[in-house]
Amino acid sequence: MSPMRCNEKAITQIMLLQKRSLWRRLDVLPFLFVHFLVVGLHFVASSSLFWTLLCLGVSLSLQLLSWLAQFWSTRFDSFMGYRLVSDVNLCTHVHVVPRPHHGRSQIVALKRLRGCYFFEFQHRRYEFDESKQCFLKLRYPDEKPRSFYVREAVRGLSSDDVAKKLERYRANKLQIPMPSFWELYKEQVTAPLFAFQLFCVILWCLDEMWKYSLMTLVMMLSFEATVVRSRQRSLRELRGMRTRPYPVLALRDGKWQRVFSDQLVPLDIVSISPSVEGVAVPCDILLLSGRAVVNEALLTGESVPLMKEALSVEACDSMQETDQRDRELQPRSLDKLHVLFGGTVLLQCENPSK
Repeated sequence: MSPMRCNEKAITQIMLLQKRSLWRRLDVLPFLFVHFLVVGLHFVASSSLFWTLLCLGVSLSLQLLSWLAQFWSTRFDSFMGYRLVSDVNLCTHVHVVPRPHHGRSQIVALKRLRGCYFFEFQHRRYEFDESKQCFLKLRYPDEKPRSFYVREAVRGLSSDDVAKKLERYRANKLQIPMPSFWELYKEQVTAPLFAFQLFCVILWCLDEMWKYSLMTLVMMLSFEATVVRSRQRSLRELRGMRTRPYPVLALRDGKWQRVFSDQLVPLDIVSISPSVEGVAVPCDILLLSGRAVVNEALLTGESVPLMKEALSVEACDSMQETDQRDRELQPRSLDKLHVLFGGTVLLQCENPSK
């Protein structure tokens, strides 16, 4: 079965998977059959107890190794616990393989919202396009004609539009998940090096030096617990560097309302007042009126502040060439003079004249 096509640069291929039930997994039912067969041969054929225990130990070790290999290889995990399907309606999970040097492959859950299938990979959302029969990355409305933003988008959003956009685009905040101690500990003890050390300890326990082997095992477990605590401490420090949500004015339902910055959605009309000077810009903002001075050292490394100009109606109408008048907005190249990028520091802003 050929992988599904994905028109994205960061992803090589996508495979649709359906999760097997517990008793149909290839790491459960075949090994249970082998275990019962070994025990049954011991009682029926009166085989030696030594060979019975040896065969049972080998089968248990192979089952444990197959279980650990699923943490090391997503392809092996998809082979043991899932089956390939061709219909997205039968799919429960997606095996995403990124391009080289773009992260590791993952098996993520396929979700459905308002009749649309989507999955999240590397904190990006990919939606299934029925017409193209492929997954596309969720696009933000930042490539419309420039006249759209200065004439139509200035009307603001309604409460229903905000609710739908929040459900689709999620909250406007940097999410740094804080895994629990046991989640990180499970990741540590299932690493290949730890598994190799564990098998060595089991072999040493078969000898007379079992006391030293158990002491080594305790030391290994204690060391991994120390590493987990260190990782959690680093994550807490990183989470503490996030910009906390602060109130801003947004034009909704035809009137200005004070909302928190993490509740902003695409195409929201916001008012940046001088009271927020010195605070990080909550998101990428297209400047429609007024001027602003920002520090983009976080993005470019330049310590010199930059002046941002507004994209006004007069600026669009003053274009002499017709093909340039309604060209698409290019916030990262030609129109970056009009964009306040998220995370940059607002140093000064000038309100438009009444």
